[in-house]
Amino acid sequence: MPVNLAFHDTDAVLAEKLAADLSAAKISGPGTVLVALISTASAGNPDVLRQIDEAADSGQHVIPLRLDDTPLPRVINHLDALDLRDGAYPFDAIKKRVTELTAPNAPRPLTTHTASLRQSNRRAAIVVALIAVAVFAVGLYGVGVLGIHAPQDEFDAIETQRVNQRNTLIAPTLEPLIPVGQFAVSQFELTVSAVPTRLREFLIGTVTATAQGTYIPSPTPRATATP
Repeated sequence: MPVNLAFHDTDAVLAEKLAADLSAAKISGPGTVLVALISTASAGNPDVLRQIDEAADSGQHVIPLRLDDTPLPRVINHLDALDLRDGAYPFDAIKKRVTELTAPNAPRPLTTHTASLRQSNRRAAIVVALIAVAVFAVGLYGVGVLGIHAPQDEFDAIETQRVNQRNTLIAPTLEPLIPVGQFAVSQFELTVSAVPTRLREFLIGTVTATAQGTYIPSPTPRATATP
């Protein structure tokens, strides 16, 4: 029979009746489900909780049957429990659920954070952390002790390319927009709002650098410095 039962000894009579009825129903789907009888006793029982965890870890569907008002265990608290409280015994509903979840086209069960999965995640996190610390230590040793650094020639080539691009493409475009004199400076905010958005950052940076004395190469000699 493709059905396993998880229950506490105090619920053994009901479990035996359910097992007999399910066996008589001759459910023969290829899947396997765990029917968990959830009561105050079973919800705190390590063996029952272990069975639920193992079923979830192995990709089995779990069908919770609520025997009283005890909350479902955390691993299966997202599932829709069938109500067997106050002596109810909806066997037709149980049989239908078992048949659906053991059928060849049954949906895959949702992944839940079981105890073994949480433990596996912790181990993985520790391994990743150790690798990160080791890589950082090796990098620190390489830079601080061995003097390893980025190739200076490559840096110089990239920096030269960047400066040439600035001087030949950006600077001539910004040249007419750089304010000269107090009036032009007072109108600079309007100038910035009027230029294309892609040039605003370069214009503001150029004027700021000029004002601070960090002069930007200009294709046109300037007779008057920006205040």
